[in-house]
Amino acid sequence: MFASVQDSRDMQKPSKKFSFFGGMSEDELVKQEVQKSKSEIKPVDHKAFTQFSNIQSLSEISPTSFILKLKVNSCENLTIGDIMTQSSDPYVELRLFKAFPSNKINNDDNDSNKNSSSSGAFISDCSSTDLKNDSLISPRSGRMNRLQHEDHEGSSLSNEVQESFRVDTIFKNNNKDAPEIKRIDSIFTKDYQTGKKKSKEQVDNSNNLYNSYTFQQIGKEVRTSTIMKTLNPKWDSENEIIRFFIDRETIDKILNERHKDKANDKMKLFLRLDVYDFDKYSSDDWLGFTIIDIEEEGIFDVLNKPSQVIKLNKTLQGVKKGTIQMEMTMTEDSRLFGISLKDVLKRKREEKSNGVPYLVTTVMDYIVKEGPAIVGIFRISGNATVIEQIKRDFDDFPFEFENFNLFETYQSKAGSEFIHVAVGILKNYLKLMPEPIFSFELVAEYFKNNNKNFEAMRDVIKQVQREYLPLLSSVLKLCKAIISNQNENKMTPVNMGIVFGPNLTEIELCLQNPSIIRIFMEDLLTHSDDALGLIEDILLNPESSDDEGEIEVLTSKTKSVDITTPTI
Repeated sequence: MFASVQDSRDMQKPSKKFSFFGGMSEDELVKQEVQKSKSEIKPVDHKAFTQFSNIQSLSEISPTSFILKLKVNSCENLTIGDIMTQSSDPYVELRLFKAFPSNKINNDDNDSNKNSSSSGAFISDCSSTDLKNDSLISPRSGRMNRLQHEDHEGSSLSNEVQESFRVDTIFKNNNKDAPEIKRIDSIFTKDYQTGKKKSKEQVDNSNNLYNSYTFQQIGKEVRTSTIMKTLNPKWDSENEIIRFFIDRETIDKILNERHKDKANDKMKLFLRLDVYDFDKYSSDDWLGFTIIDIEEEGIFDVLNKPSQVIKLNKTLQGVKKGTIQMEMTMTEDSRLFGISLKDVLKRKREEKSNGVPYLVTTVMDYIVKEGPAIVGIFRISGNATVIEQIKRDFDDFPFEFENFNLFETYQSKAGSEFIHVAVGILKNYLKLMPEPIFSFELVAEYFKNNNKNFEAMRDVIKQVQREYLPLLSSVLKLCKAIISNQNENKMTPVNMGIVFGPNLTEIELCLQNPSIIRIFMEDLLTHSDDALGLIEDILLNPESSDDEGEIEVLTSKTKSVDITTPTI
């Protein structure tokens, strides 16, 4: 552990007590701030993210993923499922499929001898539902039917078919009570609503498209709630937002292949929706389905534009009547709190963020504009309920950056105290970062140097992780703006270091050695102009930052560091 540290300045005078902070000593104040942070700053509750989603938990997916969001609004004129009541208890089951051009799978098969890899390897790196033995997920909600693929009747499915299977298996219905659909031809050659056959051109186009793909389900199926006793159900879409998480590699590949002329040369996404009538005592009745080509519906034209919603009204196939209405958007995963800065900055929507997440910059800009004249800024806690609500909103960001105004969006929820809410959001973001800006080891490095001047601080800043430097620069500019108005807000470098310093390093360090972080932050803020100049120089001239041409990053997690007390 750190040895008990006393800076030479403290050895010459007793510890200060501040009437502004209730007569507490500096070290007591640091501990108080840390304890308050532990009680007030908590990870975002993401239960709503996974309640209606194709994953079990957010730990399964990368924070650089994309999210297809759907709202099933209603169904109309459904088939009667219960003859006794002349009604139905409908729910909708949704599954998302990744479609690979079959010629790509076949080419991989042909090259397998040369490359010692099978076609399964082409898709095995994708997040998908486990398909064991010859069990393929059927349209039945949560149940497994043993289906034999037509090309492998009477034999076990090959590894390739276990991981990827043809559309005539996925797109046919397996409910015994529903109209029998044995082959994909029967789905795409007949319009079940009118009973009319499709034209030969329509049939050829459908068969050419769907028969040229191999499909793989992404994650698990998702099911809406059940609406009782109706043929025209309506869902509370605001509370039942369905999320399909899709890996970035898949979306990037689809976007890169959009220019291809032939549709069956592209990777695609298909969404299947099956409507069922819930039956408590027997098998659920099947009320029809629809298949949606995500790209054809224009979803990629509104990527990362959540205000531009794609509205769909689809006829149910496989039955004589029924329609389903829904809305969908697609954005990148927008989780912010507790996500590494490097992952956040990989997102397309952060391309113009200059190294600091857009929403963090928005919060800091608001504090710089409204906070310097406020007495108690960074000391008074904001409304915890409002802070948690904004954190959830930021993690599921429903706005477009260019149309977002922090104050106008949330001020009504916090009134005149909104400035303290904004400060609370910033503290939460910094404290929940997977790794702090100043690690335990970096602070230790500073105190190994007996000369407490900017040269010692320079060595520390050079070792801060490169991706953290723009954020550190923004934080220092914010602190500088607050300190420049210390006559009004009472926030000197000492006070600012006490109330804000614990958010930039590790909690254990602050609790066990409050003097260390207080002195470190006071020195950093005192030399903020020099620090900002150094950061700018490193970012503009990374080759000159040290002899190696790269910044050294201390990764050791050892907590036993001896610091020699400076001599007078």
